[in-house]
Amino acid sequence: FEHDRNNRLLQTLAKEIKDLKFRKNQLRFKLKKLYQSILKNEEHIFQNESSFIAVIISLWKINEEVTEDMFPSFLDKESMTYLIHYAKLEYELEQLETLLKSEELKEMGYDDKEILTREEIE
Repeated sequence: FEHDRNNRLLQTLAKEIKDLKFRKNQLRFKLKKLYQSILKNEEHIFQNESSFIAVIISLWKINEEVTEDMFPSFLDKESMTYLIHYAKLEYELEQLETLLKSEELKEMGYDDKEILTREEIE
């Protein structure tokens, strides 16, 4: 009896996990499309380069590649290369800051399970 109940519970949890993964993938796809449309927008609402950088980093955070064809046509190749390079540096800095914060918290006695990364908080 206990074994059957555990099996049903495992099946239920497995289905819930599958459903959540499906929903996560759907949301990731929608985010990707949103970020791409923002980046490609010809009537650019961006005030400065930091807006481009933020969108590029957001795409990377959902494991999406950023390519030159994603940018509006008014940007030349040199500008796109600059924006991607600058975003890469910003993203790496953000990751290093998170790592440093994690190491500082470990030194204060917190373990890995108690430390949230910036991505987990956002």
